[in-house]
Amino acid sequence: MKKNIVFAIKGSLFLFLLGIILFIINRTLVPKYFINTSWPTTSTYLGFYEMPENSVNVLFLGSSHGATAFIPQELYNNYGITSYNLCCEQQNLVTSYYWLKEALRFQKPKAVVLETFYLFNNQFDSSEPYIRKAIDYMKWGNVKRQAVDDICTIDTNQSKSSYYFTNQRFHTRWSELSEDDFSYSQMSGHYEMKGFSTMFNQINENDYVPLLIGESSETADIPELMQQYMEKINALCNENGITLILVKNPTTSQKINEHNATQQLADTLNVPFYDFNTMQLYNDIAFSFEEDMIDTGHPSLKGAIKITNYLGKILQTDYDIAPQINDAWEDTRYAYSCLQLSSNLKHVPDINTYLDCLKLMKEQYSIFITLKNDGIDCLDETVSQGFNDLGLSFNLNKGDSTTYIAIITPENIYENVSNISLEAKGTIRSGIVQYQITSVINEKKRPSCSIQLDEKEYAKNYKGLNIVVYDNMTKDVIDSVSFDTASIGIPSLR
Repeated sequence: MKKNIVFAIKGSLFLFLLGIILFIINRTLVPKYFINTSWPTTSTYLGFYEMPENSVNVLFLGSSHGATAFIPQELYNNYGITSYNLCCEQQNLVTSYYWLKEALRFQKPKAVVLETFYLFNNQFDSSEPYIRKAIDYMKWGNVKRQAVDDICTIDTNQSKSSYYFTNQRFHTRWSELSEDDFSYSQMSGHYEMKGFSTMFNQINENDYVPLLIGESSETADIPELMQQYMEKINALCNENGITLILVKNPTTSQKINEHNATQQLADTLNVPFYDFNTMQLYNDIAFSFEEDMIDTGHPSLKGAIKITNYLGKILQTDYDIAPQINDAWEDTRYAYSCLQLSSNLKHVPDINTYLDCLKLMKEQYSIFITLKNDGIDCLDETVSQGFNDLGLSFNLNKGDSTTYIAIITPENIYENVSNISLEAKGTIRSGIVQYQITSVINEKKRPSCSIQLDEKEYAKNYKGLNIVVYDNMTKDVIDSVSFDTASIGIPSLR
């Protein structure tokens, strides 16, 4: 009997340790998409589970066209509406349905806003990597088991066991593992944007033409699978007393026959449909495809603000979503203001405004400054004061042989000015990222400059002050600019 007890204890201990090892392996190998990536899908879904229970009044679902368009913090700041954006790239309606079902385990939303881009996309079997992004970080329970069963029934190329033991699917990732795979606890805590994602580029597209309602009565065919799950989403909303709202955000791919088919479906389901591709809505929010888009299907932060505020008005006035105060949204006001500053930084042409932005964000940034001295005659006291406000002495003497480097991090400030070549090396983020910065005058008096992070060059190497801004939270360079200090007005070059 005693031997049997010892054997049972050893066996249980072995299985326990084996379970821990498998858990660690699986969590390490599953790809992570945190806030330092274009689509922070992992942060989106892990963060949702951190929301106070029954605190979310509006849920957003859909593809990346919704992830870049609906801003929960903007909605809260202006209307007091608590919301969460559960959209992710290439999210089809099957995934949307199961994430809505999962969300209802923890929240009682009054409205669900569904972006309909994937209503007409039936490429389910080619979307496996994106389905995994959304499903792998769903908590295990009946909803996830149902989702896995349905997904693998629809797409027989997928394996149920690979969802349970993710190392089956991602065992080849050993050679691709990065810092994020080993800083899970640190990065998983950054979900301040509550699912919203944006990129900082701009499309400058001039060919987009909004739809004119009534120009055609043709209707596109909605794939049977997508129609089926749209009906499931609507039924689930009805069962829970939730208002379902359909939205189509601006995109060059929207056609009048798709609009007509979606409107027809919305009428059948007795739900509202707001298509921002129609001339009326497009003009109502003063949208500009050229200025408010990052590509042909995703709004910029500026465009997303316009879409979000329109929805905020109708959610408040037409659907009676009352304002409230909640710490989960109050605590992320600053993070959103930082995102806005980071987004605008790339487009700031004036050096004084630029320095003001850096001053507001210097606790989050690492700032590298070097001089390629082809003349600094246009520097004035206002500019110097801007650098002083960053903690720099900035004692540059106007002349042809000045060199200058400065590094500002949350921990310390380094600065050096001379009339010979300068170089500084070091690390940021607790030794993880290496930098090398130079301001050089060679024997032929030809100036140059360099700012390298992990041996990659970021300085523009144009004449004047070259600045590179690194965001320590997102772990990414968010801007590289040169200000021509030898020219009147100190123009910026990017």
